[in-house]
Amino acid sequence: MSESMQNFTEQNIVLENRKKIMLTGVVDILSFDDETITASTSLGKLIIKGSDLKILNFGNQIGDMEAQGKINAVVYLNDSKGKNSIMGKLFK
Repeated sequence: MSESMQNFTEQNIVLENRKKIMLTGVVDILSFDDETITASTSLGKLIIKGSDLKILNFGNQIGDMEAQGKINAVVYLNDSKGKNSIMGKLFK
């Protein structure tokens, strides 16, 4: 990971009419297909669910991403290694 990518401290999401999404603070795109885009962001892993999804633009040097399609959900995943995970609760 380059040093410029490590300096992302903010993230913004703009969703237009559930058809277009613009993100800042994107570090990397982990996976994508026409139903799911998984991205690593400055605030954690982000999943975009929908149909006919296409990534229009990804500027990894500046952390911007733009995608379009029918967007049904935008979800951040929690860090499963924390104390609230099942393993963390078992070994308190």
